[in-house]
Amino acid sequence: MNELRIALSLFLLIVIALGVGYYLTEAELQRQRRVGLEEPQVSEPVRMPPPSGSSSREMQVRVFFCAPGATALGEGFLLSEERTVLQTGEPVFNARQIVDELIQGPEEEGAAIFRQDATIRQIFVLEDKTAVVDISRKTADSLAGGIRMELCAIHSITRSLVENLEEIDQVRFLVGGKQELTLSGHVSIGEPFL
Repeated sequence: MNELRIALSLFLLIVIALGVGYYLTEAELQRQRRVGLEEPQVSEPVRMPPPSGSSSREMQVRVFFCAPGATALGEGFLLSEERTVLQTGEPVFNARQIVDELIQGPEEEGAAIFRQDATIRQIFVLEDKTAVVDISRKTADSLAGGIRMELCAIHSITRSLVENLEEIDQVRFLVGGKQELTLSGHVSIGEPFL
């Protein structure tokens, strides 16, 4: 009789634990849906149109690519190319154009960092002059080539944004809308890059 009581008590505890776990999981999913944290499905890169009603003119920017064969950070790791983008007065739009130029790849001798189908989900510029670059999971996973490719991606985006836009002093990276430890397994992205 005592064994039956113990077995029944254990069974009830397991059922209660499963019920509480299910309830908490569902509550968290509903909260994420409410605040829009679910990753939208993006099928292809989308170029943002210039903001309506803003005056625009061209501006010269320098975008940075990895030097072929460069293996360590420092002098000579990145090469720059001049590009022309629209100057809109909107830091987010200007930042997006600069990153789009990086995705297109180098015209001269630098090494391409991203595949042509790379997707940047969103770019934000915060009040403390931090740009937040949200890279799609698929794009982060496509950075095959180990630590070198991750360093190239991080430092080319960071330097291209910081050197061209006075509204940006540092860059933070998200992957698929979430703070991750790395882009694709090698370089910590827990802190902003300068």
